[in-house]
Order: sequence, then structure tokens, then C-alpha cells
Amino acid sequence: MGANIGTTVTSWLLGAIGMESSSFLVRLLQPSTTSPLCALVGVGVLMTSKRQRLQNIATVFVGFSILMFGMDTMSRAVQPLAELPEFTGIMTRFSNPFMGVAGGTFVTALIQSSSAAVGILQALSITGGVTYSLAIPMIIGQNIGTCVTALLAGIGACRNAQRTALIHLYLNVLGAVIFMSGFYGLNSIVRFSFMEKAATPMGIAAIHSIFNVVVTVALFPFSGLLVRLVSLGKR
Repeated sequence: MGANIGTTVTSWLLGAIGMESSSFLVRLLQPSTTSPLCALVGVGVLMTSKRQRLQNIATVFVGFSILMFGMDTMSRAVQPLAELPEFTGIMTRFSNPFMGVAGGTFVTALIQSSSAAVGILQALSITGGVTYSLAIPMIIGQNIGTCVTALLAGIGACRNAQRTALIHLYLNVLGAVIFMSGFYGLNSIVRFSFMEKAATPMGIAAIHSIFNVVVTVALFPFSGLLVRLVSLGKR
């Protein structure tokens, strides 16, 4: 549950993509600024330090800089898609909640990273062709798709490792059902006005965090039931 919330930090950091401001702090937090700084620090430590702990931290800095640079580059590359009607047509199809969940699940299962999948969605939102009605089910599907990584890691592993992977799967599937039932049920009554508005990278980051926090709060009291569920028939 904590890992699901923790993974949303990346989307907040990537949310600075496309932000335009004269503020020094905002410009400093943008990937185009942070990625070379992180790379410089990481490579510098790797070349000068022989301490394993510092080298491990430096490797994280280098990996993070590559992620930020890649997402920033991709966001710039996809901007011309906004002028293509074919791209708009594809995005419209995924506005159906079930299609959106399926699409998010499939893409994330392929790349095996919900953070990267959300980052791709954030980059696409720069085009203005991603509405919140599309982004919300895609994010829900991305949380399900990322379970593939744990399930693959559980193949041939010990029993408790397999149970951990199943808990991850059950948590995200049940969470998706609960969140979609509540959110779309309320939307059918209230009709949220923001649904057809163009999503922003920061808006997507907020949705990603809200979904995972809500699911954790809703299912935390039933964590014992999840444990008993995955333990059935495997004592």
C-alpha cells in the first residue's frame, strides 16, 4: 500500500513538464534543468568516490536524470500530434472508461512501470488532446498493469513472495473497482464539469496520488482479509 503511494512522487516531479513561469523555483524544478544537474552530481560521485553507499546513491541520481531527460524529450516530440486528427480520434476512443482502463493496463504491462506509463500520459497531455475523462481510467488501468512486474517476479519464487505479488494484484484490482464505482456513480449524479477539460501534467499527478491514497484508506482496514485471501489453500 505504501509502495503504491510512494510511486506517485515521480509523477509530481514529471508534472513540471510544460510548465511556463518566470519563477526561478519553477524553472529549477523543470526536467530540462534538474536532469543535467542530477547527472552531473551522480557521474561526479561515481568517478571520485569508492564508497559503495555513495556509489549506490549516485546511480539513483544518474537513473533519475535519464528518466527526466527522456520524459522531457518525449513531451517535446509529441507536441506536433495535437495537429493530427488521427491522434485526436484515437484519444477519443479511450475516453470510454472500460477502454481506458484496458488501454492503461495493457501499456503498463508492456513497459512494466506505472511511473513511466503515467509519465507518458503526462507527456501526451502537453498536446491538449488528453481530457480528464480519458486520463482517469488510464491511470486506474496503469495501476493494474504494473502488477505484472510483481507477478513475473513471483514465478519460481518462495510462497510468501507469490502471496505478496497476489496481494499487490488484489489491492489494485479491488481498488479500481471501488474507485470507479464511487467516482463514476457520483459523476452520473453530479456531472463533474472538469471531465471534458484538457488534462495537465500536474492534474494527472494529482489524480494519480488521489486514486492511490483513496484506495489505501478504503482497503487498509481489510488488509487482514487480503492476507487470508491469498493464503487460502496454500498453508
